[in-house]
Amino acid sequence: MVEAQDDQMHEDTPSSGGFWGTYGQKIMIGGIAAYLLLLFIGVIAELFDIQSILDWWIWRPPGKGPAGPPN
Repeated sequence: MVEAQDDQMHEDTPSSGGFWGTYGQKIMIGGIAAYLLLLFIGVIAELFDIQSILDWWIWRPPGKGPAGPPN
């Protein structure tokens, strides 16, 4: 009976893997979710040719410069 209680105590204790061991899976899932959201926004903007979204810094080609009216 003492061994059964001892096993239950070990299951309830948090893992001692540090920060990454504790939150790594949640961080990776959040990163994948953010990537998929940006991918979805980019695809929709490209399909419907929404230029205001395509001028965001993340989709702007290198060297294009900041968005805005031409001088």
